[in-house]
Amino acid sequence: MTDDKAAKPSKALVREWYAKLEEDGFSEIEYNAINGDGPTMKAIPRLKATHQESGYYWVLVGRFLYRHDFGSERDRAIWEAYSEGKTCREIERLTGTSRNWANQIIRKLSKIMLALPQDED
Repeated sequence: MTDDKAAKPSKALVREWYAKLEEDGFSEIEYNAINGDGPTMKAIPRLKATHQESGYYWVLVGRFLYRHDFGSERDRAIWEAYSEGKTCREIERLTGTSRNWANQIIRKLSKIMLALPQDED
C-alpha cells in the first residue's frame, strides 16, 4: 500500500524535468499549473488556434467573414469580433449575447468554415 503523497514527484523535481524538456525544445502550455508562470488554462484553446498551420486558420477566418452569408447580424458581429481576436467575454459585452451563446456560434461557424473547399492563392 503506497501513500499518494509519496508517489507524487516534488515541485522542484517537476521543474527540473520541465527545464530539461525545454532545453530540447519542448514547451508545455499547462506549466503554470505547477509554478504559476505561462498562460492560464483559459488561454489554452486560443493558443491552439493561434498556432494552427502558422496563422492560416486566421486567414480562413478573415475570408469567411466577408464571403459567408451569416443569416443574422448578431452571428456576423460575433464572428467579426472573433476574427479580431476578441475573447468570448469581450464578445459578450460587444454583442449583448452570453459567452456560452457566442462560443456555440463560433464553434458552429468554424465547423462550416473548415468544411468548405479552400481557395488556392
